[in-house]
Formats: sequence, structure tokens, C-alpha cells
Amino acid sequence: MSQELQLLLPILLAVGAGIAAMVVDAVGSRKGATAVAAALLAAATAVAVWEALTLEAGGIQGVILGGSTYAAVQSVILFCATCAVIGGWTYFVERRMGAGAVALMAFSAAACAALASSIDLFMTLIAMETIAICAYALVASAGSSRSAEAGMKYLIQGAVATGLFLMGAAIVFGLHGGQSSYVALSQIVGGALFWPAATSMGLILAAIAFKMGAFPFHSWAPDAFEAAPPAASSFMAGAPKLGAVLAALLIFGTVYADPGFIERIEVLWIVLAVASIAFGNLSGLRQTSYGRMLAYSGIAQIGYALVGLSLGGPAVYQTLVLASAYAVAVLGAFLAAEAIRVVRPGWDGSISGMAGIARDYPGLAVALAAVMFSLTGIPLTVGFWGKLLVFVAAVAAGKTWLVVVAVVGSVVSFGYYGGVLRAVFFDDRSETPDVDDDEAGQVRSRSRAARAMVIAVAACVVAAGVVPLFVGLGFMQSFFGFA
Repeated sequence: MSQELQLLLPILLAVGAGIAAMVVDAVGSRKGATAVAAALLAAATAVAVWEALTLEAGGIQGVILGGSTYAAVQSVILFCATCAVIGGWTYFVERRMGAGAVALMAFSAAACAALASSIDLFMTLIAMETIAICAYALVASAGSSRSAEAGMKYLIQGAVATGLFLMGAAIVFGLHGGQSSYVALSQIVGGALFWPAATSMGLILAAIAFKMGAFPFHSWAPDAFEAAPPAASSFMAGAPKLGAVLAALLIFGTVYADPGFIERIEVLWIVLAVASIAFGNLSGLRQTSYGRMLAYSGIAQIGYALVGLSLGGPAVYQTLVLASAYAVAVLGAFLAAEAIRVVRPGWDGSISGMAGIARDYPGLAVALAAVMFSLTGIPLTVGFWGKLLVFVAAVAAGKTWLVVVAVVGSVVSFGYYGGVLRAVFFDDRSETPDVDDDEAGQVRSRSRAARAMVIAVAACVVAAGVVPLFVGLGFMQSFFGFA
């Protein structure tokens, strides 16, 4: 196998998962389509992990990178897709368009992996648009008038973001002799007319911020994540943001690496970080819907990642750990919603409607607590290490005030994450429907996949949080290619 094909293998396997899901679904087996897609995505994850641990970073025709850091991020993205497909087994198998949704998630995973590895403006644009198109369809796939409205709102705003990226790319493409490779552009941008190049930088930054869901480019997120099927939201809420974070590091750390741009980009990241942390956490406190609460918390979470982005090259590893920790934790949080949707078909999506889950499904409740603790940044979870690494790097860079803002935001966030745990563990369910033993057994059987995935994700979150206490953080650095 050639080196280029080897580096592309995780992405190709994810594309194959989507194609296989459509082909198997065409012969009338949604269960088979979901199973084969999950198997291929799991294989893609395993290959990406192996490449991260064994292969040096390498480029393919100056368009996309693979191995080392890029394979590590791809493995997290593909892991999220695998867990989302398995955790949403009941939803995907029982819904008429379920296999189509599985295919969309697989294609989106491939595009997220490509976005995290692209070193060409037009490859980045293609990856971003593939993610967006799949996301629009996944939001609308819930089949309700609410999801259709949310999908249309997302589509319109996404089209604007695409336009911004295209205008920025067109400016830099035209200024520099038709070059689209980051490496080629980096050799020219510093000597170009400053204001046109700065304008292109601002337009591209706004488009990337939209993909991340940072304030004030966030308004699509609450409606989308609340209306979409929880199994789909479990992937969409984290993996595309992780891909966008690495894409931002590559674009602004390569194309706009001239000192005249770096200072301005740093200021923009800081402004977006503070605004996202403040707005996301304060808005999260007001939410009664579980999905909307996670959407607003995601705005705050991307604010913490923006703190890392503002530090530039010295904090690449730390920023990727934080973004990866968020992607995995929010995966578990939304998969918990999928499990609750199955065990309580009448659930309205509210936080209060989660009352009493600990009594009926203690394993699910404990797993949900673990991912909530990780999102908050409580010790013994991977989310704690992600935030700690970024905050320590920010203090070392002289941005102590920014860390204070982020820490206060994390403390505030426990208000709404803790509200979920209070409902799950301490509140009594307002009404308990009478069900016979056969019906209760069927409910447990149908929810088994989702509950198992939440527990598995929680185990990963806790394991990655506990292991550094015994072996240090070297294994994380090694995995992300910064040993």
C-alpha cells in the first residue's frame, strides 16, 4: 500500500461506511445498513489510532495531511461517529429514513476528518460544505415541523457563512497568483497589500467561527441541536467543532503567520473567547430544554478552545486535548438523551422530564454524571485536563485575566450541569406510568445500545482523566504527536 493511500485510509473507510449503508439499505435492510456502517467506522477509528501512534505526519499532493497529530484528531472524530451510530441503533433501525441518516453521519465524519487535515483552501471549503449539507439533512431528518424549521434556519445561515469563506478565499486566491495551498500562500501573504489580505483573514475567520458555533455566530445551534434526533446531535455537537479547531490552527498558523497578522488574529480570538464564555454560560443557566442547554454550553466550551487558539502555535497540543475532551463528553451527553428518549417515549426533552432516571437506570445516571463532570472540568475526568492544560499555557503567556474569565465561566457552568444531575438523582418523577413486566423488558432491550454507549463513553472520559495521575500526561502528548 502506498504511503498516500495509507494516510487517506481512515477517510476512505468512513466514505465506504456511508456508501455501504446506502447500498445495504437499498436491498431493504436498515439493520444491516446500520451494522455495516458501524463496523467500517470502527475499523476507520482503529486505523486512525494506529497511524497516530506509528506514522509521522505526511502530506498528500500538498492538499491534505495524515499521520501523527492529524490521525489522532481523525481518530477522535471517527470514534464519535462510531459511538453515535451504535448508540442510535434503535432510532436508525426503526425509522424509515434511518439508514440514510447513518450514511449522512458517515459522510460527515469523513468530511470532518478531511477538514482537520486540509492544507488547501478549496479542499477546506469542500469539507466544510459536505459537513454542512449533511448537518442540514440530519437536523431535518427528525421529521417534525420544528426540525424542518431548524434545518432551514441552519441552511440559510450556513449559506451566508459559506459566502464569507468564499469571498475571503477569492481575495487571497486572486492576490497571490491563483495559489490555494496554505504553504504557497504563506510565502506570499506577508508581502501582499495589507488591508486586502486582512479583509480575507477576517472573512475566513468569521466563517470558521460559524462552524465552531462561537458567539455571535451561534444562533443556529440551539434550534438545531434541540430539534435534531439526539443520536445525530451526539455527533454534530462535537466532532465538526474539533475539526474546525484544527482547521483554524492550520489556516491561521500557516497562511497568516506574518507578525502583522498574528497580533490581530490573537485579539479577535480573545474577543470571541470572552464573548462565547460569557454568553454561553449565562444563557445556559436559563434553559429548561436539555438539548438547548447543551447547545448553549457548547458555545461556552468553544470559548475555552478559543483561549487556546489565541495562544497560537505554543498551545496546539493543549487546545486539541481540550476540544477532543469536549467532543467525547458531549457525545455521551446527547447519547444519554437518546437513551432517555427510548425508555421514556413521552419525554418532552426538558430537564425536569429527566427526573427519577437514577432510580430506574442507575448505570445510565452514573455515566451521565461522569460526562457532565467532564464538561464542567471536574478532576478525574479528561475535561479537567483539557481545561487545565489550556489555562496553564495561557498563564504562562501572560493572559492570567483571560484564565480568570474562563475559570469563572466553568464555575457558572456547574449551575446548569448540576441542574441536570439534580433532576436525574434527586427529583421525583411527577407520574409513573404502570407498565407490565413484558413492556418493561422490551423498553430495556430497545435502550440497551444507547445505554451501553453512554457507559462506554463515560468510562473513556474517566479513564483518560485518571491515567495521568499515575503515568503523567506524556501519553496524551505522544498520541497527539507532541512527545
